[in-house]
Amino acid sequence: SFDFITAEDCANANIKAMESDFVDRFYNVGTGIKTSLKTLAEKIIKLTNYDGHIEYKKNDVRTLVKNRVCDPSKAIDEINFKFNDNLDVGLKKLINWRKKIIGAKNEK
Repeated sequence: SFDFITAEDCANANIKAMESDFVDRFYNVGTGIKTSLKTLAEKIIKLTNYDGHIEYKKNDVRTLVKNRVCDPSKAIDEINFKFNDNLDVGLKKLINWRKKIIGAKNEK
């Protein structure tokens, strides 16, 4: 499971940190929401109307991080950070952006 956040929200956190009076601080920037890779794949399949299925492959468990979910409470308290886009909104934006890029390349 991971904590997925949009690049826009990460950029917003950086701006808020630069505008704050705090110095030499480190922040976990994320949603604090745990999402499994299976759930992520299911969401992408649904949003793209993909008619295939999820294919599971064996991986080396020694190198796979099991859970990576942040605690954004310090960023919320100190720099007033809050993510704007939940996973569904972020995925829709990413998919639409990708469609525009592919469309632009096909027009050339």
